[in-house]
Amino acid sequence: MAKTSSRGRTTAHRPNRAQKRAMEIRAQATVAAPTRTHPDLEEAMGEDLAVSTPRTVRAPRLNNATPIRRPKASARPAVVSREQELRFIRMDLRRLVITAGVLLLLMILLLLFLD
Repeated sequence: MAKTSSRGRTTAHRPNRAQKRAMEIRAQATVAAPTRTHPDLEEAMGEDLAVSTPRTVRAPRLNNATPIRRPKASARPAVVSREQELRFIRMDLRRLVITAGVLLLLMILLLLFLD
């Protein structure tokens, strides 16, 4: 893995103990199971030679020198007039006051009911 420094340079990164253990577990999981050959070949080659040795299956290496292109943000800020913005704020405040009022009434009712 390569880390990018604050200046945009890639620096070498040594994996920690947990990352090394994860890599070992992944490597063990990717070892292919032994395959058996055709029964006629087993007789011709003998039982010991008929089983192929396990081999490791590896993912292709990525070239770290080439940067990964990421799509640019497609969201654009909406142009809203001052009056529209104030209307949105008033609607939000109204919803907050209604929610707070309902919760306050609920707490008072629970207080009266539980006493």
